[in-house]
Amino acid sequence: MSTYTVKQLTALTILYSALTFGQFNFDRYESARLDTLSFFPTHLLNDSVYFIVLDTNMPLKSEVVYKDSIRPIDNITKEVITDWMTEVIMDSSSVDLFKHELLVYQNKVPLWIPVQEQLIPFFKEELIKNDVINIYVTVAGATKYRVIFTINEFTK
Repeated sequence: MSTYTVKQLTALTILYSALTFGQFNFDRYESARLDTLSFFPTHLLNDSVYFIVLDTNMPLKSEVVYKDSIRPIDNITKEVITDWMTEVIMDSSSVDLFKHELLVYQNKVPLWIPVQEQLIPFFKEELIKNDVINIYVTVAGATKYRVIFTINEFTK
């Protein structure tokens, strides 16, 4: 797989991402619909190219339906998150925070979103299938097939 250079991606950083260290700040997150978010020119992508987001200023909050389903992330998603954590967040040691993705629905559209590992037990303990929740996400990048968000927190 290959990525675009920083120069090529500068114009594509309309969407922003952030990791919050210390106490979680819910007020930083702007409401957004994830099911229709499409700022990346995916027509430029093929199976061996992806984008990573270069800025860390605007995290997103979105209301979704929890579906109580989890799976391991695939190789391309892992690669996007690894590059994003290494190049943008500058913390390659945190790459292992994202090993699984959670199924949620928004407007009847299924979304598989990588979730921080330490949150998984709380999803299982606090929620039941079809609960409506807010998820607090950042945008790591995009592949030809989807925008890759990461779940950093949730509220019911």
